Amino acid sequence: EAIKREQRREKNREAARKLKEKRKLFEEQLDQQLKELVEENFNLENYLQQLENKKQILQQEINNLSTDPLDELSSYTTEDIVLFFEEYSNEPDTHNKSSIEIVHDLNLNIISNSVKHN
Repeated sequence: EAIKREQRREKNREAARKLKEKRKLFEEQLDQQLKELVEENFNLENYLQQLENKKQILQQEINNLSTDPLDELSSYTTEDIVLFFEEYSNEPDTHNKSSIEIVHDLNLNIISNSVKHN
């Protein structure tokens, strides 16, 4: 009977050791999973911030495009406008453009000329 009791105790010790090992392995896996999820969350937050920045830039571009082209025209000198139309009248595909496209081209042309002169 003492032998049986000792065998049972040995079995219990072995089962406890295996359970402890199994629990430790499970905790290590959870820790690894937690690290991966924290890193993924960090990356997703960065990506979200980039998207929000891009959205803000695009919204600003939309706001800039929605200004009245005539308001922009009023800020140009007569010389700027004459130079633009002299260059513009020589381009072959200008007849199919809307007035907004023409004003947009004017803006780009004047900005381009002002950069060249500065």
